[in-house]
Amino acid sequence: MSTKKESGEGDALERARERLEADVRAIVDILATDLPQYVERSVRSRFVSAGAAADALSRQKLARLKAATREAARSTAEKVQEALRPLEAWLLSLPEKRAGGLEALPGVWRVLRTVDETVRAILGQAGIPEGEPLEYRPPAQFIGGVHLKSLVERFWRDVGGYLDQSAAHAARRSEADRTERERRWDEA
Repeated sequence: MSTKKESGEGDALERARERLEADVRAIVDILATDLPQYVERSVRSRFVSAGAAADALSRQKLARLKAATREAARSTAEKVQEALRPLEAWLLSLPEKRAGGLEALPGVWRVLRTVDETVRAILGQAGIPEGEPLEYRPPAQFIGGVHLKSLVERFWRDVGGYLDQSAAHAARRSEADRTERERRWDEA
């Protein structure tokens, strides 16, 4: 038997989940803009620094490398978006300490690291040395008027609220179930 109080508490949990989903959408949107740029910047900078390996590429091969880089960047960004859109991808790997950057979420960070694998594959196919170690870092600059660091901080704050609401809802649900079993026992 559902009461108005239980319904309101369920609504609070749903609102907390909606806030988290909005946080994730906003973060993923920024990453979707930044990731292709990172891939293209990384391949370009390694080409420019590659010396003889870069000089050996004909104009035609270089044009194909640029086109392949753009396509791989777009494709990788789409795959990352698809993997990170579901809220569960973020909640499954929550650490004990609920703070930090995206690096603090092992499942999310593992997905983001695939971008470096894309760059390595492009460089390898073109015969261009990797040079400096690759390490994707989320953007520190504003993208589309939004600062990723602020979104991530809001995500962590909203995670705490969601988990608190979820635990309270589960406790109330458990107590209501227990009360219902007691009533059934007494009526039998």
